[in-house]
Amino acid sequence: MSNITLQAEARTEKGRKTSVLRDAGKVPAVVYGVGDEKSITVDRNQLLRAYQQAGGSTLVEVKMPDGPSEHVIIQAVQLDPLHDFITHADFRRV
Repeated sequence: MSNITLQAEARTEKGRKTSVLRDAGKVPAVVYGVGDEKSITVDRNQLLRAYQQAGGSTLVEVKMPDGPSEHVIIQAVQLDPLHDFITHADFRRV
């Protein structure tokens, strides 16, 4: 269905502790919609490529760490105003 794929990892850090993830080249993200909300991290470069290809209207496959893949839409991304990096992403299940 979708040829854009992101590999996700489980995330336990919340709030200000996520800066450690960002320093390691990861982006904290949330998958929400029908079902439980999941906190994940994705690689910054993979997410940037996927967002450039998909935008906000194309399905992206997210390989979840604890189960099957999920098809999502990149609902929103937040950018760092100084460095122009993606600092957070919201994925909505389809």
